[in-house]
Amino acid sequence: MLLISMCFAGSHEQQGSIPKVFDLRASGYSDPILVSQTKGIGTKLKVAQLCNKHDKVGQDLVAMCVNELLCQGAEPLFFLDYRICGKLDDGVAQTITEGIAEACKLAGCAILGGDTNEMAGMYSPGEYNLVGFAVGAVKQGIKFPQHERIVDGDVLIGIASSGLHTQGFSLVRKIILTSSLHDFSQVFGGCGTQTLGIRTFSFFLHSGK
Repeated sequence: MLLISMCFAGSHEQQGSIPKVFDLRASGYSDPILVSQTKGIGTKLKVAQLCNKHDKVGQDLVAMCVNELLCQGAEPLFFLDYRICGKLDDGVAQTITEGIAEACKLAGCAILGGDTNEMAGMYSPGEYNLVGFAVGAVKQGIKFPQHERIVDGDVLIGIASSGLHTQGFSLVRKIILTSSLHDFSQVFGGCGTQTLGIRTFSFFLHSGK
């Protein structure tokens, strides 16, 4: 499996499965509030596995975690992942790793590492599950939401979704299995060639502190 090393300020080059280390001061923070999130992708993984399309699920995993940090006003600092499978497929694992690395690069956070376990008694060959874990930081006094600053008359801005992502795929799969659609049929509503395999959009545009 290809191992991708990505170092940002605060991260330390380490080998093996030892606990990972991150230097918070080196990342530019002195007294921040830390914000963490753990997320999975859910049953969208079933679609990826049935279609043998694994290039977006790593990006989904990172985006699901760092987008939650954004809701608190936090900047992502580092990311780790945990993978469980029936039998390790080096090609699939490499594709997932590359997706995670690309998403972390876009979000500006370090990949501290991860862990992979084969559990043949729980997962069949070709089946796997992913869990992501991200930690971010926000300066004291600017953590969101700031309820005391919300008043009548404030404007609420909604951002349109770019398509189906990771939520509600149990229903999506049920619709597919009971209709003539297939997993890569075009999405309705003039979305062109977008498919059910579209990745989750990350709202982070990384900039210096």
